[in-house]
Amino acid sequence: DTLNKWLNGPQALPVSGLLPYRLRLTLDGDDSQLRVDSNLLGVNVALPAPFGKGAEQEAYADWRMTLSGKERRYWADYRGLASLNLAAPPTALAEGRGELMLGGEPARLPTSQGLRVRGRLAELDLDAWKQFIADHPLKVDADSQRLLRSAQLDIGRFKGFGQEVEQLAVGLERESQGWALQLDSVLASGRVVLADAEGVPIQVDLQHVSLPAPAVDTLTSD
Repeated sequence: DTLNKWLNGPQALPVSGLLPYRLRLTLDGDDSQLRVDSNLLGVNVALPAPFGKGAEQEAYADWRMTLSGKERRYWADYRGLASLNLAAPPTALAEGRGELMLGGEPARLPTSQGLRVRGRLAELDLDAWKQFIADHPLKVDADSQRLLRSAQLDIGRFKGFGQEVEQLAVGLERESQGWALQLDSVLASGRVVLADAEGVPIQVDLQHVSLPAPAVDTLTSD
């Protein structure tokens, strides 16, 4: 709570407890860096699986950033589950370039502008994340929204919309006037285009849809 107030952050962070940390400062011109790491022992992280943890668990987290230069660099690692590598001008985040890698591999810094998200999740419960967003609302400014350009995720088990799907591949790409969503699973495969403008119909182009048969006790006969 003290750290959050000092940073003037969101009012409802999903993190609580006493944070043990080590802080290191390197002063070397444009290569000057600030680095903070912690084993997070005593810290509860109330995120949906697999990102949450209890206060009794140890889980390594690391944050690094440069302090000067025309392009600032940022690195973050959390529990071997998420890795961030980002570079951006000091006052223009939307002009940055970076990668957020999920699933254990280290993120690499791309040469092109924008943030891409890649990797694999063992599970994703859509309802749990929707409830988390409702409990921890966060305003995202326009620059941050423009930064995201694409996402490519392989999900081992997806729960949502009343269905449970094994091995779901999801791709999200930024287009000129909207987002293109690509889905690939045994349940459904195809492309959905969501326009930025209000009132524009959603474009759906599916290669196949396999809906489960209704339960026997829901069938009626004369």
